[in-house]
Amino acid sequence: MRLDIAGKVVRECIEGSSHPTITWHGGEPMMAGLPFFEGVLEVQKRHANGKPVRNIMQTNATLITPRFAKFLSENHFEVGVSLDGSEQTHGMNRVYPKGKNSYGSTMRGLQLL
Repeated sequence: MRLDIAGKVVRECIEGSSHPTITWHGGEPMMAGLPFFEGVLEVQKRHANGKPVRNIMQTNATLITPRFAKFLSENHFEVGVSLDGSEQTHGMNRVYPKGKNSYGSTMRGLQLL
């Protein structure tokens, strides 16, 4: 989603609720990149008028970097990580296009969080 469109959605959510909550999920929200989420927070700050805005993200954690983890923490994002259990169980359905399972990357992301 382009930032200008996300900004409109975020603004409408903030203006329409006394306790706005934005949930980032579906596909892999982190693919939008850190600059996208930095821009979203700027929109939130401009339109919140002092209201707290709750951000929740559901991710597979494979794209977590130290910088992204710091951003999420500093901005009080609640983060849920999709992990299906043991490496064997997780690897049955969560695989990269070339067949390698994402368990190791998910665990690395969890450690960074």
